[in-house]
Amino acid sequence: MQKLVLIFGTFNPITNGHIRMGILAKERFPESRIIYIPAKSSFLRGWKGMEGRLVMDGRTRVRLMKKALAEYGFEVDDIEVATDISGRTYDTIAALKKKYDTDDICICMGTDKVAELSKWYKGRSLVAENKYLIISRNKEELDMSDETVREFSDNFVLIENDEYDNVSASMVREAFLAGQLDSIKESIPDAVYRYLKEHKGIYR
Repeated sequence: MQKLVLIFGTFNPITNGHIRMGILAKERFPESRIIYIPAKSSFLRGWKGMEGRLVMDGRTRVRLMKKALAEYGFEVDDIEVATDISGRTYDTIAALKKKYDTDDICICMGTDKVAELSKWYKGRSLVAENKYLIISRNKEELDMSDETVREFSDNFVLIENDEYDNVSASMVREAFLAGQLDSIKESIPDAVYRYLKEHKGIYR
């Protein structure tokens, strides 16, 4: 079975920081497939609480991600955007295991998400049944405050991101709305920069 490294996120829009996660995952697992999973737009508007005007359409996010990731050989799966799956991480992973016929799954994420994992839908099973590659930013250590994470600590591997770029998707949107997109040009893929330049009303 081929290992899948899954990177979940809103990618609203995708940044070079997101791409860096894939690069680090590929360095750690050279034979793996790196697959990005963009979230449903309803998730951004609901749980994330974003105003509709600040949410890029799911199909647009997928299209931009494919353009930005192609040169790295990374993939985008639109299972959450294009199907009626719940969008809960546990359900998505179960569906992807069937789709790709593998149980060899590794979830790549930042240190900020670890402590809350067990609170997600079927959190204990989510932690127990999967492996995690955790990307440390600014020398952050793995947060072991959660009892479930401590119990399954062997499922977690922490690696350092020595080229951390702190420009987030929200900062990209803010710069865009302020007419200062060029100030963060180096932190976003060229495909995203060109698209935002050409579509002045995408965030308004």
